[in-house]
Amino acid sequence: MRILFAAFLLIGALTSCSIDREIKDLSDIEKLAFEQFQGLPERNKLKLVADKEPGQKLHICGTLKIEKDSIIIPRKEILVYHANAMGLYEETIPGEESTARINGRVFADDVGRFYIETIMPGDYPNRKDNRHIHTLVKDAKPEAYDIHFRQYTDYLASEFIRGSEQHFNATLKQNEKGELVIFVDLVVQKLKKKKD
Repeated sequence: MRILFAAFLLIGALTSCSIDREIKDLSDIEKLAFEQFQGLPERNKLKLVADKEPGQKLHICGTLKIEKDSIIIPRKEILVYHANAMGLYEETIPGEESTARINGRVFADDVGRFYIETIMPGDYPNRKDNRHIHTLVKDAKPEAYDIHFRQYTDYLASEFIRGSEQHFNATLKQNEKGELVIFVDLVVQKLKKKKD
């Protein structure tokens, strides 16, 4: 059993060393898209942290869709929360990550778009390369979906994400200021049916 565990740790260590951490600049098309997301109405934008919050600035340009035919979902509320730059949630209710200090709500616009300005969450103190942001989509079933970052996701987590319908691995890019930017389709499985 110890040999199997040691082999598992060795494989994890070797594969995490092979993570491609390169963060490329936004393309010209991505720059235009980024500007469009930043120009969304206030209801469709969320600033999760104050400017003085420690950590690297992260911009999330998201589109809410439903799995079936990738149909856009308009005007849904999304709860967003994540750990701070040190990898700590700082929950107001201990043990309930959804009460993390860094949290907020945003609404998708008429074509499913939303924009979030925050910081890059840190690695958990006891685990590297597992940075992610949690979302809860109102009226979705299931309602929980996580956004991970390809450049900060180890092999085992990447394999888990590949097989999951509730986890997404976004590629980090950077703008001319060196701030991180992702574009992500947040694809929910289905929506709860409205009661008659």
